[in-house]
Amino acid sequence: MTKIPQAFIDDLLTLINIVDLINKRIALKKTGANYSARCPFHNEKSPSFSVSEGKQFYYCFGCGASGNAITFLMEYEHLSFVESIESLAQQAGVTVTYDGEAVPKQDDRKPLYEVTQKATEFYYRQLLENPDAVKAKDYLKNRGLTGQITKHFQLGYAPAGWNNLEKHLKEPYKAALLTAGLLIQNDQGKIYDRFRERIIFPIRDRQGRIVGFGGRVLTDETPKYLNSPETPIFHKGSELYGLYEALETHRHLDQILVVEGYMDVIALAQHGITYAVATLGTATTQKNAERLFRETNTVIFCFDGDTAGQTAAWRALENILPILEDGLTIKFMFLPDNEDPDSYVRKHGQAAFQEAMQRAKPLSTFLLDHIAVDIDLSTIDGRSRLAKNAEPLLKQIPGQILQQLLIDELAKRTQIDINTLRQLFGLKSVSRQTTQTRSPGTKNKPISITPMQQTISILLQYPGALTSINNIAPYAALTLPGSDLLNALLTLLKTDPTLSIGTLLEHWRDKPRITKQLSTLASRDIVLTEEKAVQELQGLLNQLLMLEESNSLTQLHEKMTRGEMSDEDKLHYLSRIRNQKK
Repeated sequence: MTKIPQAFIDDLLTLINIVDLINKRIALKKTGANYSARCPFHNEKSPSFSVSEGKQFYYCFGCGASGNAITFLMEYEHLSFVESIESLAQQAGVTVTYDGEAVPKQDDRKPLYEVTQKATEFYYRQLLENPDAVKAKDYLKNRGLTGQITKHFQLGYAPAGWNNLEKHLKEPYKAALLTAGLLIQNDQGKIYDRFRERIIFPIRDRQGRIVGFGGRVLTDETPKYLNSPETPIFHKGSELYGLYEALETHRHLDQILVVEGYMDVIALAQHGITYAVATLGTATTQKNAERLFRETNTVIFCFDGDTAGQTAAWRALENILPILEDGLTIKFMFLPDNEDPDSYVRKHGQAAFQEAMQRAKPLSTFLLDHIAVDIDLSTIDGRSRLAKNAEPLLKQIPGQILQQLLIDELAKRTQIDINTLRQLFGLKSVSRQTTQTRSPGTKNKPISITPMQQTISILLQYPGALTSINNIAPYAALTLPGSDLLNALLTLLKTDPTLSIGTLLEHWRDKPRITKQLSTLASRDIVLTEEKAVQELQGLLNQLLMLEESNSLTQLHEKMTRGEMSDEDKLHYLSRIRNQKK
């Protein structure tokens, strides 16, 4: 994987003004200390998209989109992380530095994109002009595809023969063709075309570049479907077939339908369902899911209703659980036996298919139904077994509200008290302390925020306040929720108190749950003088130490009540009681 030093990224972000970057792409209007616009990531009538020059950070109070200059390019222009860095570096007039094991840089990938585009054009012309493509044309016509939809997805035909593509593109492209997986070299050194006598499905990335291909056989040869191998530009666990075409049709996707095959995506598009995508011969991976959730908050998985479909749905759910945040909607749609999306929509039409989508099972129903199969819930043993089966799954879910709602549903099915379930699962109750936050154009609304979150919010927006606090060592021993994040921030800002929110976010890019928490806290407009910020920060840090002491005493008291105190615990308990009385 390409590795760009964090220090380079931090320095690069100081050279970029996020307001200038975004204003070149969407018109921003000065509103108070910040700039606002209608959000480019969802449809809205009034502006809720806010850009802060001081924070070098953007946040949408409507859909929650947030981030720095790198994130904006990734989301708005559909660039990869490395491509966004390279684009910003070019804008700033600096050269990207790399270390570790690096994949080919952008310039080194250009020949691969060029050769895959040329191959796509070759296959498409073969479908239109090659007399031997009759069988392929008949197959597509029998599946109900028009010439327009065939052109839209750039479907093609790889003719029979061992070196048609190699001959067409000739020697200058041979190395790129091999690297892109379009040519194969066997152990004897013989080179031949990978795709032969197959219908070709070009696979595009989010920018519309051809990164790989799928090929469907027209003979009895196996495998029925053949994909490009892993290459520097193609990673099948990360790509989704049809996503580019869906984004081309819809600037914002209210929902995405995930199906299993190329033909499903194309047939649905033919019938007006233009928001379907397919994984590339694998179960939905976490990378797939993260990409889906960058584009929409609602994902519906569509599977055959047979055992294989149920198994595939469960594998998808298991891969998604660890990244399920609050606000995301997941549903599972199962078609009748011997039907797939392609056959169902052709037989019943768009309206019937969309009605079937409305009947899709919510994640909670599918999850609990699946693990309750063959369990008799009328017995104590059965209800106990269901709770035991559910525990490791529910504990993976990072979204606290979603997790709690699932526990509520499990409590109903098992007839176990909700608080008892949380205690059995080792889950703490959520602290609640009301404060105020404000979004542009809206009245103040109460939200739940803890002293830990208040402290982090102050640090994010007034990092210079930390310079007046000489010793951060006492806070390293905190065990309160969020302590790890607080201490990481304290360490970073003690080293460099000038880091903007946009730069700080980059240190947690690979941890989306943390970046979401930081973005939400950073979006709060806190107006303080520098002196007042120092006082607030010191007061909050002291409050955290007091909360830690109180929690520790509570835990010791509970151990004493249960008769589990050791002699050492008793000494600690008496010492702390004396300190409280002083």
